[in-house]
Amino acid sequence: MMQRIKSLWVYNQDGLVVILTVMFLLTLGAYNVFIQDDAFISFRYAENFAQGNGLVWNAGDAKPVEGYTNFLWTLLISAPIALDLNPVLWSMIFGLIFGSGTLFFTYRVSFKITHSHYASLLSIVLLGTNYTFSSYLTGGLETQLQAFLVTVSVYVSLCFFNRSPNEPDKWISYPVLSVLFSLAVMTRLDSILICGILFLAVGYSLYCNQEESNKKLRKLTMLAAPGMLIVGTWLLLKCLYYGDILPNTFYVKATGSLSLLRGLIYTSAFFISYGLFPFLILGVLWFSRIRAERNLIIILSATILVWILYVIKVSGDFMEFRFFVPIAPLLYILIAIVIFTMSGWRKKAVSVVFLLVLSLRHGIFFRGVNNIESIRQLNAHIVDKQQDWQTVGRVLGDMFFDSNTPVVISTTAAGAIPYYSKLPTIDMLGLNDKWIAKNGIMIGSRPGHTRYTTIQYLIDSKVDLVLGHPNVREILSPATSDPKSFFWGQADISVLPSTMKVIQIPLNANFRVDVLYISKNNAVDKAIQKFGLVTKDIFVTK
Repeated sequence: MMQRIKSLWVYNQDGLVVILTVMFLLTLGAYNVFIQDDAFISFRYAENFAQGNGLVWNAGDAKPVEGYTNFLWTLLISAPIALDLNPVLWSMIFGLIFGSGTLFFTYRVSFKITHSHYASLLSIVLLGTNYTFSSYLTGGLETQLQAFLVTVSVYVSLCFFNRSPNEPDKWISYPVLSVLFSLAVMTRLDSILICGILFLAVGYSLYCNQEESNKKLRKLTMLAAPGMLIVGTWLLLKCLYYGDILPNTFYVKATGSLSLLRGLIYTSAFFISYGLFPFLILGVLWFSRIRAERNLIIILSATILVWILYVIKVSGDFMEFRFFVPIAPLLYILIAIVIFTMSGWRKKAVSVVFLLVLSLRHGIFFRGVNNIESIRQLNAHIVDKQQDWQTVGRVLGDMFFDSNTPVVISTTAAGAIPYYSKLPTIDMLGLNDKWIAKNGIMIGSRPGHTRYTTIQYLIDSKVDLVLGHPNVREILSPATSDPKSFFWGQADISVLPSTMKVIQIPLNANFRVDVLYISKNNAVDKAIQKFGLVTKDIFVTK
């Protein structure tokens, strides 16, 4: 009896330590709070859905386009919008909630492999203090929802392994895991890679079980059928609604230029920034010395390897290491195992301090490299006074949203500006435009920035105001006089109308945004007179 009470006391103590650690790490994530422009793409779709316009980019679109890659997240964000709540705030609240779940299940996965409270605690400390993971507890995108669903899926999958002979088989676990797989895939379609590895691992464990074939078949059916039914129904509805089962963003990336070198640089920058390479090498060299469930370590390693190869194949990302957040829990579980394999507490302590210092250094000094935008740079697009895309959107909305004649804008910053302005928008990079995604000019291999509109397409689409990459300037600075500044360098500006002009739109007492007015619109002309906007005629030599 005393032994049972003692075990219960130790268990409760361990649980309390985990809870306090998670709370501290969430506080750190709240300190690193930020918001990124791409989140507002999902917010715009979610708002249109909440208002009964459907999951569309522009309300009233005759041919809807799937310009988001996070169906489940977009639906989730539509709930607070429908209640007239701030989606920016609620995206952060959701991120912190799912992040706490990710940290908790990271502990559970680690404990299942190591049977060590301290190794498991170290794994969540290293994960939660990783600057990239901590920052993406917010950010506004589906990153933490995907990480949460992946980590829970890993935990449930590992529960099928190394059970004692007398432990009963929980049949409900099979459909539960299948549903988790489907939710992860509907959050981000590329989650199918991780779910595929886990499905094969669980399927192999079923094959190796010493039981009747019909039982194995029933279990495999329960593992596959629910998820296939859910995802299959979703893909069918997408095909009927959008005319395609793949998101429009796939065509921007797949038909553009891919660069394995860019993907390698992106991957290497992550592992070098956080000092992870030495521990991965030691993990391979010390595999025979590791005191843990080695078959489970192999599953984690295979999952990480497949994901890394995928990230390299798709050229990485332009956002600071966002693609590594879903597998960061698995990485730090393995790293914690390697650290606990070391002999002597000094080596362990030095290793932990080394990782913590590198994460702190990265958070303080990283400012982007090789077209990878740092978290600070991503946040600055929205809130920095010399960019301030949210204010650009609000000002444009205040001027033109209620116009009798719709004012159509075009921009490469197709997030906060379209969301806050509520104006019909052509995404000049084609993420939210089917024609540009498949026919636009190829401009490089930067992920999400491989295609670009033609100017003729903007004219044919009856665009009124071209923002390009928003040209925010000091209020007293000279007017923009070169139309090329609104377009990608090789765009053919000779097709622009001779009547075009630059309009200077004040954002506040210190800054303005310059836009290119390329087509006749009475609402724009009235706004110029009403607000006393400064204009400048510009000409193109034909």
